[in-house]
Amino acid sequence: MHPAEQLFRARFEARGSPERALGEKAYLKSPLRFHGVTVPDVRSACAEYARLRPDLTRAELIEIAEVLYRTDFHDLRSAAIGLLERKGALLDVRDANWLVELAHRSGNWAHVDWIAAKVLGDLVTREPKLLARLPRWAKHTDFWLRRTALLAQVGGLRRAEGDFVLFARIA
Repeated sequence: MHPAEQLFRARFEARGSPERALGEKAYLKSPLRFHGVTVPDVRSACAEYARLRPDLTRAELIEIAEVLYRTDFHDLRSAAIGLLERKGALLDVRDANWLVELAHRSGNWAHVDWIAAKVLGDLVTREPKLLARLPRWAKHTDFWLRRTALLAQVGGLRRAEGDFVLFARIA
C-alpha cells in the first residue's frame, strides 16, 4: 500500500463515524465505501499532507491522486481531489485530459463538481487555450463530462474571467 494511502486511511478510520458513513452513502446513492469523515476533515488532512511535503512534484502528485482514486473509498478519492486542488499549481495543460478522465471515473456529483470547478477550473483559468476543449467535452455522451465542461468555467466567471458566451452556449 502506498504511504499516502496508509496515512489517509489511518486518519480517516480514526476520525470517521459509522453513522455518518451510512448517511453519506445513502445521500450520494454511491456504491463506494465511506469512512464517515467530514469535508473539513478531508481538507485538513490534505492541508497537513501538503504542508509536510513542500517539494512534492507533479509526477508524485499525480501518482498519489491515482493511488487514492483507485480505492473504493469515497473519502480517499476526496483526499485525492483535495490534494489536486491544494497543489494545482503543479498541474499543466497536459493534465487536462487526465482530469476529465478522473471526472468521468467519479460517477457522482460531489467529486465531479469539485474536480470541474476547483481543479480543472483553475487550470482552465490559468491556461485559457483549454477553453477550446470545452465544447468537445460538452458534447460527450457521458453526463459527467458534459457537467465538467460547464462547471470548468464557474470559478473564472465569478472573477470576471473566462468566456461567458461559451459558457452560455454549453449551458
